[in-house]
Amino acid sequence: MNIKTVSFKLPETINGEDLSEYSYIKAESPSPIKLIVVAGNPGIIDFYSDFIKILFLSLNGKYDIYSIGHLGHCGRIEKVFSVEEQIKHKELFLDYLLENDFKEGREDVKFILLGHSVGSYISLKVVNRYSDKFNFISVCNLFPTFKNLYDGLSPFIKMVVMRESTRSGFSTFLHYIPNLMRHAILRFILAENDSRISVNEKINYWSALNILYMAYTEALDIKEIDDECHNVFKSRLNQLLFIYGQTDNYTPKSFYQEMKDMYPNGNIEFASANIPHAFVLHHSKDIALRVSEWLKSNILNLEN
Repeated sequence: MNIKTVSFKLPETINGEDLSEYSYIKAESPSPIKLIVVAGNPGIIDFYSDFIKILFLSLNGKYDIYSIGHLGHCGRIEKVFSVEEQIKHKELFLDYLLENDFKEGREDVKFILLGHSVGSYISLKVVNRYSDKFNFISVCNLFPTFKNLYDGLSPFIKMVVMRESTRSGFSTFLHYIPNLMRHAILRFILAENDSRISVNEKINYWSALNILYMAYTEALDIKEIDDECHNVFKSRLNQLLFIYGQTDNYTPKSFYQEMKDMYPNGNIEFASANIPHAFVLHHSKDIALRVSEWLKSNILNLEN
């Protein structure tokens, strides 16, 4: 069972650029229901390989699963992109899939979005803005950051991301770390050698600068829960899953409680106490199994 990663060109440019990439794993007899994993920040899709594989197997290999990172995070584009531009990027990615991978039977295609961290915010925006174009049947919000993101940043990260000079300086530092040292560091956080090699190849000045610049625009844009998010919550509550961390600075327990108070009938829960915000590094199995269980009980049994 291999995950394939391919480069593609967006149907239209964003800030003059159209080069992007995605990963996928396909079912032998695929369903019209397609699962789309929307990465957090950093938007390097290789971090999600274990999560996708486990989710695919736990759903009995019946559904195609795609993962999409963020424009510019591949390290091959010498421009930076805001979180708003990343929302547009996801719309264009879905357009691309319908025109290419799903061209036959595209009218039957239904999407389940699985957004991690800021990927949840992006997914909710996509659903709110583009439901006239795409048939969305669920959004799984995994450690979601759609409220007061700046407050969750550590003092060091705030110092780095909020100033252009420090973003550039830190990106330069990461660019010049020797490959062997980067690979040694990645050994502690990524189990598969192929993933370590792929991530290592993508780390350079421009990928680092994009990661930091996107974090900067997230801090500016993501404050109180906005009307677009509330629109999705109110209109699709039974289609949504929210999994919060119990020790997560980005989504503290007060955010969980606020959501429970506002939407008492929502599917809003805590992950196990030991699972951090970056669950894909060492806890992919726990979250993949829970997502699979919830989808089988609440979404997929209604669609098949």
